[in-house]
Amino acid sequence: MHRSTTRAWSILRQSTATGRSFDRITVTVRPRWPICPRSIHCSAAMYAKQDSPTLVGSSVATDAFETQSFLHVSPEVTIDVTDKPLKHVWKEYCDRVDNKKRLTEKDFLQVCNLLKKSRSAESVKRLQAVLREIHQRVLEKKLPMSTFIRCCNMLIMMFIERSDLKTARLVFDGMVKSSYHPNSVTVCTLIDGMARLGSATDLHNFYQFLKDSGLFPKSIEPYLRLIKAFSERGDIKSCQYYFAILKKQNNPRELSVYHAMIKAYAAAQQPEGVLALYREMLQESVKPDLRIYGSIVQCLQSHGMSKEANEIWEDVQKTGLPVDTGIYSSLGLPPMEILERMRTAGVTPSIRDFNNLINTSIKENNMANALEVFRIMRQNDIPPDLFTYSMIIDIIAKDHEQPPETAFDLYEEMKTNQIQSDAIVYTSLIMAASRGKNPFERGLWILEEMQRHQVKPNSFTFSALLALLVHKRLEPKDLSYAETIREKMRMTGIEPNTRFYNTYLSLLAKFVATKNGQQQAIRKMTSIFKQMKHSKDTIRRPDFATYAVLITSLLKAGQIRQALLTYEASKTEQITMPVVVYNNIMQALEKDNQLPQVMNIWQDMKMLKIRPNADSYELALEACAQLGLTESFAAIRTQRKTDFQRLEEINTKKQTIFRDA
Repeated sequence: MHRSTTRAWSILRQSTATGRSFDRITVTVRPRWPICPRSIHCSAAMYAKQDSPTLVGSSVATDAFETQSFLHVSPEVTIDVTDKPLKHVWKEYCDRVDNKKRLTEKDFLQVCNLLKKSRSAESVKRLQAVLREIHQRVLEKKLPMSTFIRCCNMLIMMFIERSDLKTARLVFDGMVKSSYHPNSVTVCTLIDGMARLGSATDLHNFYQFLKDSGLFPKSIEPYLRLIKAFSERGDIKSCQYYFAILKKQNNPRELSVYHAMIKAYAAAQQPEGVLALYREMLQESVKPDLRIYGSIVQCLQSHGMSKEANEIWEDVQKTGLPVDTGIYSSLGLPPMEILERMRTAGVTPSIRDFNNLINTSIKENNMANALEVFRIMRQNDIPPDLFTYSMIIDIIAKDHEQPPETAFDLYEEMKTNQIQSDAIVYTSLIMAASRGKNPFERGLWILEEMQRHQVKPNSFTFSALLALLVHKRLEPKDLSYAETIREKMRMTGIEPNTRFYNTYLSLLAKFVATKNGQQQAIRKMTSIFKQMKHSKDTIRRPDFATYAVLITSLLKAGQIRQALLTYEASKTEQITMPVVVYNNIMQALEKDNQLPQVMNIWQDMKMLKIRPNADSYELALEACAQLGLTESFAAIRTQRKTDFQRLEEINTKKQTIFRDA
């Protein structure tokens, strides 16, 4: 057996983390890694089409097996996963397996989907255990092979999301040699994974392997993924290569192919390529849709080719296509002018048009425009939908010039109009509560509202709730409140992410300034940092904010040695922090009379291209003076003179902020 195949098959046969035994399952067929990926960006629609395991473009198919009768294939479910934590669902699943109770195809798919969303190492092992159970039922003809393939897709997806491309590829190689053949979704997932974690050579070699093996799907989606992958790398020649292959195979031509290439030219800053491709479409009688017209006009407009953009706009008007706000926005027109043009043309903007204009204004960081569009929307008696309310409430929650009560008024309006809020709306309301009276109590009320309306919180909801403790006046009971929030997360089956941990660290940092709670807070902060650092999941890894808060807190607690060790860890992870953190380290070292270390930090700042501020220069110059480093002193002083204008601008901004405050 091939070494990689042996490795892949061994992964599938690992025991589950719970210690449960699956010895009664006898594997008589070797699907040496039947695992088919669902890409990070794979659409839900594409994923839903995985029911047939037939490999398009391959001489091997599984239709014969699929047409056989199955004893227990049913769309029904026996495990209700609605609003249940993963641990409860897993317990019920294990009970049904151990006691040989009925499980349907949808049960397996739901359990695997929940495990995939968790992305933890334990969930990987559990999903492998579920796959072994599915495999046994496939052999007994109780489940179709497509069930196994779909769940394998989820496993490969987990490996890719955990940045483990090597194991994901091992899974794929095992599939190629097994009776569970990879399909278009498998290929797309690995292409997306290689685009994020691999190299251009990996992508080319993967395509060549599939082509030589007769395994490359005939569908256009894998080619579109390749074009997108190389476009993100700025490799327009490779985009053109796969576009040319696709053009030969695709007749009649699909618009999505041209759109992918237009976006590739636009990303490569080649408006001439966009224009040439548009003309090619016209010559070959391929009619662009509004989406393509919008991308072309936007690209030309952004490169100062207004004449060409207006000519294409005239072509759009001749087509008779129903023009919406998207095409107007591509011309770079402000929302008010777009609405006026639509009114002049006798076109009544839809709720979708208004939502697009609000969304565009938010992306341009023009909240005033977004609120004005909302006002006009109401003036025209266009009833807002969930998306509208969600955006406007979020704006009000973040804009300190807007009264926070307005957000709650809109929420009450939603209830009056019988529009069900989602987790995003409730999270925004919690953020708005931070600017009102009794923020934490109100945040808990919002959480109760979610429970009453059966809306499941997400990690952002809990992070926002925890942030209320950070923003309020510190009280000893805040730590117990924080633990209560963490326990509610566990009960909901939600794992904390980096944002949640950073918020928790910020709360603990407030206790570092107190005499009584300092040591307890430092111990807790160190414990959280270790959990984050040892996590293999990228969504829980420390970031610049993690290191900044922890290092600053350790310095305040007088633990300089531990702060320096943490700082070295940040360098190892190639994480840069705000300049104030480096200043804090130098200041602490200066007080501790570790002057050579001060200069080491200064040199680190130069290597990491951290631009110093006035405090940085003062600390470095003082260290040079005390160490007698005359040449370094002169060089830093000269650098400060050169940097004078920027430092003055920083100082002016600081004064403005303090004055406004």
